[in-house]
Amino acid sequence: MSTIVTETSAVTPQPTMPWQATTRKKVATLMSLVISAVVSFVIVLVTGLAGVDGFALTFFGVSFLAVAIRTFRLDSKKRKDAFVTVAIIATAVLAFSPWMSIFGSVIIKGLRGLRPNFLYETMQTTTPDDELSLGGAGHAIVGSAIMVVIATAITLP
Repeated sequence: MSTIVTETSAVTPQPTMPWQATTRKKVATLMSLVISAVVSFVIVLVTGLAGVDGFALTFFGVSFLAVAIRTFRLDSKKRKDAFVTVAIIATAVLAFSPWMSIFGSVIIKGLRGLRPNFLYETMQTTTPDDELSLGGAGHAIVGSAIMVVIATAITLP
């Protein structure tokens, strides 16, 4: 009888992720973003485009120009992909900015009304002219919890 001896391979296969961006590409994208932000800031300072709206509009235009320069030598498919990526990110930021502005101003202006008993006191004994030290959000928290329980009871079965 003969015995067949096979040697085990020392090489183990490693998974690859070709769709993942390389470090060089990530650095180039980040540098393009930073340069676009700086150029946009300078344009806003020099021209009449003032405020956050002027910066956003300028940044959007400069970002498109930066993508056009970066993708000049690439094929049209990759160029279109880069332009669509910039457009999607810009519209997401455009949609998210007003919400963040409202949320930020509510937090900034509401900080003076926060106190330790705010979360469990109700507005039962307060009037519209009372100071911020009276009342709380206990009723709103309980009402929200009740609505979540009802919605969960409806959707789970």
